[in-house]
Amino acid sequence: MEHLGFKGMKEHIVSETIVTPDDWASRDIYKGAVFNLAHGLDQMLWRRPQNKFEELDRLYLVGGGTHPGSGLPTILESGRISAKMICADMGIEPDWNGADPWFEDLRRPRMKTRAS
Repeated sequence: MEHLGFKGMKEHIVSETIVTPDDWASRDIYKGAVFNLAHGLDQMLWRRPQNKFEELDRLYLVGGGTHPGSGLPTILESGRISAKMICADMGIEPDWNGADPWFEDLRRPRMKTRAS
């Protein structure tokens, strides 16, 4: 942090917590796996469960166990993907601060029309 310009950080640290896989396992996290599914190439990105549950209507999934994967940036992206799908299914075109929330080269979900 000091290399980034935050001076004197060390003097402000009052405690340190170290969490091991055994600690996670003692909290009912299966074998200490914090990444939900196995964190292998066969269960990453598009190979994870998708954000819209296929078997039940209007059930959406979000989090590290869903597409696109685990880790804070991808968990946040999972939330954004699910939010966009929910909006599309409800016929809502949200204002994302003037930015188009969809990538130009990807197929967008079909917008349902809102009942008046």
